[in-house]
Amino acid sequence: MYDIDNLRRTEFPHSAELAYMNHAGISPLPQRTKRAIQAAVDGLSVNPNDFFGRIAMPAMETTKDLIARHINAADPSEIVFSTSTSAALNAIA
Repeated sequence: MYDIDNLRRTEFPHSAELAYMNHAGISPLPQRTKRAIQAAVDGLSVNPNDFFGRIAMPAMETTKDLIARHINAADPSEIVFSTSTSAALNAIA
């Protein structure tokens, strides 16, 4: 079980003084997300080919596997990522 108070303090340290009333699309990032994004930027800036081949593509395949299991898809190949809902709908229309 999550300790919500601890999670709020560690992932959103600014929430001790501020309350954000926006939706998730424009809310502050959790600290672990900020660290993951920074690690990706660092990897891309040092060796982009290695980053995509060794980290990004395997992570995308793992994510497809997790999503497929979560929604009971017959195969992970049924999962496709898109830049937006509009782009996905245009691709299949």
